[in-house]
Amino acid sequence: MRQVLIYRGEDGFWFAECPSLPGWVTHGETEDAALANMKEAVQAYVGALEVDNLPVPQEHFDANSSFWGLGPACGMIILGV
Repeated sequence: MRQVLIYRGEDGFWFAECPSLPGWVTHGETEDAALANMKEAVQAYVGALEVDNLPVPQEHFDANSSFWGLGPACGMIILGV
């Protein structure tokens, strides 16, 4: 399972980031769409790493929304991937 930060951007779209996979950001018109996009992206990425026998980054549950500068409007979700 991966920890996902989800927050609403200034443009009204929802963004999802996966702290254990730096640089992985998805978005969608709704929270559910952003999460579905993240789940699909993580599954594809991890699957490709496994096929190529490359190391899969370990999950770490140490994300903090204040660290990311996201403030109280940010939510943290555990995504079953």
